[in-house]
Amino acid sequence: MPIAPISPPPVPPKPWASYSWPKLARTVTITKFSPKALATPIVGAIGVLVPLVVAIMKLRRSSPLSHPTPGVAKPESSSGRRPFDPYTDHDFWIVIDGIEAGAFQKFDGLSWDCDVIEYKDSMDPWPRKRPGIHRFGNIKLTKGMITNTALYDWCAKVQSGEMDRRNGAIHVLDRTGDKNKPVLTYEFFQAWPTKWSSFRADGKGGATLLEEIELAVDSFNLKKK
Repeated sequence: MPIAPISPPPVPPKPWASYSWPKLARTVTITKFSPKALATPIVGAIGVLVPLVVAIMKLRRSSPLSHPTPGVAKPESSSGRRPFDPYTDHDFWIVIDGIEAGAFQKFDGLSWDCDVIEYKDSMDPWPRKRPGIHRFGNIKLTKGMITNTALYDWCAKVQSGEMDRRNGAIHVLDRTGDKNKPVLTYEFFQAWPTKWSSFRADGKGGATLLEEIELAVDSFNLKKK
């Protein structure tokens, strides 16, 4: 009986497939430093930024919202009155219809106030407020005592029972004192004298005799140009 050939043992399978990875190579190139090549982009950036900054500064100076910082002088000079200069209290002119009394020394009392009406519902946590009666203050005028008796004659009419109401205006002038070009005008209406006083004399004094009159007005307003 023939003997069967012996077959070789089977080859065990590989546990995983073989793999490989690429080898990385780094190449370094050394170039010579050039100051000129570095300065070119810097000069270009400066050439763009400088005109931009100059344009922003010009726009800021010309803007109507810009104003000088208090205590810091502006680089350029101005002629005449500046927009932010307040008006002075000694340049004014007062006129009253039909009254030629001369120039006044001062005036006071131009005021307005309004009552507050409060109303509260039962469920309101706080009262609601709305405007009530509004009032205009009396105007007080003062001038030097002269032979002109126009103001006293006006008061004498009211004393005798003749109600003589007149309108008038208080003009605020600039430093030129031009009466034809007032910068502000407050018009008052239906005025009549409610108080007059004078002759505060002193034998040892050297002051000027003053005449004061107080006018009750129904209303006043700021005249718009």
